[in-house]
Amino acid sequence: MRCSKKQLPVRSPGSRNWLVFCRQALLLPAFAACLGLIQGKVIAQPVTQVAAGVGHILFTKADGSLWVMGENFDGQLGIGSQINYADVPQQLVSSGVGQIAAGSAHSLYQKGNTLWVTGNNTAGELGDGTSTSRSTPEQVLSVPMSESLGPIAAGGAFSLFGTYNSNLTASGGLWAMGDNELGQLGDGTETNTNLPEEVFPNAVGIRVTSASGGLYHTLFTLSDGSLWAMGDDSLGELGNGTNNATIPKPQLIVSSNVTAISAGYGFSYFCKSDGSLWAMGDNSAGQLGDGTTNDSHVPKLIVRSNVVSVAASFLTQPPFGLFLKKDGSLWGIGDNGSGQLGLGTTNAHYLPVQIVPSNVVAVAAGGGFSVFIKTDGSLWGMGAIYYGQTNANAYTNNYSPIEIAPPPPTLTSVSLSGANLVVLWPTNASGFYLQSASNLVPPVAWSFVSRGQGVVGSQNAVTNPLSRSQQFYRLSNQ
Repeated sequence: MRCSKKQLPVRSPGSRNWLVFCRQALLLPAFAACLGLIQGKVIAQPVTQVAAGVGHILFTKADGSLWVMGENFDGQLGIGSQINYADVPQQLVSSGVGQIAAGSAHSLYQKGNTLWVTGNNTAGELGDGTSTSRSTPEQVLSVPMSESLGPIAAGGAFSLFGTYNSNLTASGGLWAMGDNELGQLGDGTETNTNLPEEVFPNAVGIRVTSASGGLYHTLFTLSDGSLWAMGDDSLGELGNGTNNATIPKPQLIVSSNVTAISAGYGFSYFCKSDGSLWAMGDNSAGQLGDGTTNDSHVPKLIVRSNVVSVAASFLTQPPFGLFLKKDGSLWGIGDNGSGQLGLGTTNAHYLPVQIVPSNVVAVAAGGGFSVFIKTDGSLWGMGAIYYGQTNANAYTNNYSPIEIAPPPPTLTSVSLSGANLVVLWPTNASGFYLQSASNLVPPVAWSFVSRGQGVVGSQNAVTNPLSRSQQFYRLSNQ
């Protein structure tokens, strides 16, 4: 989540992790140019973004595919109603997915100018005009070609999205749907809505750049760097200096320089352009990171510099927070009862503590668990998380990070040897295949060209006659 009180057949992790490359058999200069792109170690289809709800996880890969895992009791994984949970990743969409968002028990994702939803809909959070929950994805919005879909976000039982056009005129803005009992939709009422309604219009030259939904409150930023908030303020989570029960319309909190936000369970974080991290609201588990358990109704400086993104747990008590620094280190604060800080203990931390020293690029906080992406494209998790259980009818607490999706296969070399193309790859204990196809026109007909399927062990050389003018290859776990 970028510094982002209600609670099929199973594929192996990393399936469809492939590297596609081409060779022009009769046009060797063209082949050499293609080869130059893949010499050395080249990572294929890494995990690129991750979102977490109370008990489910969404993540995307570099090929635009969307993967899901965890709880599915309300259809939030979109894989149908027959499966209540998935303890290994399932591919939901094969390509074209942009932004993703996870709420308490619903999910959103973007494909081009369209918005898709699945999961619980009792408060109208799916925005389809009904209160009927969905166990498979449904398109609820198609933005005109003259406009673009802006940021998307999911709160406890509500959803948010932005729209804008290339001229940044008054059309578009911030839209919301779902639960509104504490004014978190920002429309001036406390009435739920099951259709998207515009709650903050664009001003000329300004647009909504990010949004974050907590359980009962909302944060969003504009392109001028200002931070706005609405909804529950009983614990000071809006940071406006009061503890009003509700603020049902957007209120300016910080006028400039805000770069990242995250709304939590009764508390909020934001980052500024100087790398500082600020927090406000409930501090019952030390999640504000100031060494105390005292609430704060105004923004409080927690870290002075080098913070680039932040994630607040917004659907569980006691709460916790995570943030990333410029050097790739991952830090945590607050509750750790399920091991969600990944430190090997269950001790709470009232001051920021380093979890991983480097190579982390993205992080998300769920219901008593955390997930993060490393620079090699692998996905990791810790805390109360469904993963790899033989009888997955309960969460397993993992007090240290576990690998959920491994880094994709890498090639060590690709070369020509006489009439053959020679591909070498390193040891891979889980096994993977080399496949080929004559073209990439859907549906692509991939065929196996390796020495048997699921090759493992030491380095392996695979040869394929240069019998066609063009051939495409991929490494795949499927």
